[in-house]
Amino acid sequence: MNKTIITALCIGTILISGCKENDIAYYGEESRLEFSPYISCAFNDQNYFDAFIADEKITNVDFPVKVNLIGQLLTGERTFCLQWSQDEKTDYDIAIALENPYTFPVSTETTSAKISVACPDRNCISTAKSPRQGRASITFDAENSAHQFGLGREENLTGEVHVTLSIQPSTWSNEWWGSYSNSKYILMMECFKTTHDAIAKTQANQVKIRTYYTQYKREHGPLYGDDDESSTEISFPLNS
Repeated sequence: MNKTIITALCIGTILISGCKENDIAYYGEESRLEFSPYISCAFNDQNYFDAFIADEKITNVDFPVKVNLIGQLLTGERTFCLQWSQDEKTDYDIAIALENPYTFPVSTETTSAKISVACPDRNCISTAKSPRQGRASITFDAENSAHQFGLGREENLTGEVHVTLSIQPSTWSNEWWGSYSNSKYILMMECFKTTHDAIAKTQANQVKIRTYYTQYKREHGPLYGDDDESSTEISFPLNS
């Protein structure tokens, strides 16, 4: 056999053996926890309506945080605890509620911990050209007496929470409601007490929202569009 091939095979065998030995040592050690890196918390128009307009308000939405086990699989349930903090790079502050302690089940390598995030307000809504994001960090609270795990790899000890609020419906109709803006849509939700897809496209509803806006403007002043139309007052068409 060619010497080059033999040498390559020997090196490959050594590397494979080394990896297996490391894996066995790594996964045979004490049970530890770490995070998947990103936790996406995306809010939409229904969430905004529920939090700020509906008669019976639902201000928070639950999101899963994936927690991974490394080391030995559990033979009995254990508990773990989380803590969180605002990120310095956040576009706006967010609010998170935790349910410590959480339980990690037996014979599995991953579980989900539920966090409850408050819906951001209208000042935090993204526009087509100006996305906004609230950021926070989730870490393990190893100082809590109910936390029964060691810590995993350093690079995976923080879960980055990314919160966004985008309310523009994908089915928005310029023909019936004119060009879209966040302020216009919020006004419509307040007027019709529902979200876009449940608002009937009728002339009667066009008249209703025009009348509602006239009264709103008399009491609060005009509303304006988003981005390039931020200096243009909103308006509603009236189809014949």
